[in-house]
Amino acid sequence: MVALNIMDATLDDRPVLIKSHTSFTYDKADRDIAMSTQMSGHENLLKLLGCFLEFHVPLLVYKYVEYGPFDDHRGLRSLLWKIRLKVAIGIANAITYLHTSFPRPIIHRELTLSITFLDKDFVPKLCNFALSLSIPEGKTHATGTSVHGTASG
Repeated sequence: MVALNIMDATLDDRPVLIKSHTSFTYDKADRDIAMSTQMSGHENLLKLLGCFLEFHVPLLVYKYVEYGPFDDHRGLRSLLWKIRLKVAIGIANAITYLHTSFPRPIIHRELTLSITFLDKDFVPKLCNFALSLSIPEGKTHATGTSVHGTASG
């Protein structure tokens, strides 16, 4: 699991979200920036506005969303089923986009509530592509020697 720090901030008098990883390497930052840039036009992906690379750890600047991470708001867990279904469909649309809209499918590998944000209309926004990977050209699946992502219990 990649530990995230997400904070509200202001940039040029407008609210933004600033993301840093507690275990962020420049390799992961490069991947997160590249993937976020490619996909930030999709309705269900958090829009990357820019980044600061001159700090000890890279800081990524995202468009502000009113409700923040889904898991930060206990009151959101009591949402109406209609809104819960809207969130589920939105995340499914984002994952489908990752798997089908690029020459090589993208596997997210860190799909959790903490990286799913909700805007004022409860539209879900997925972020954090630091652990994602593309299926190699000519292959039908990804292989690797190490496990990544969040363990479920």
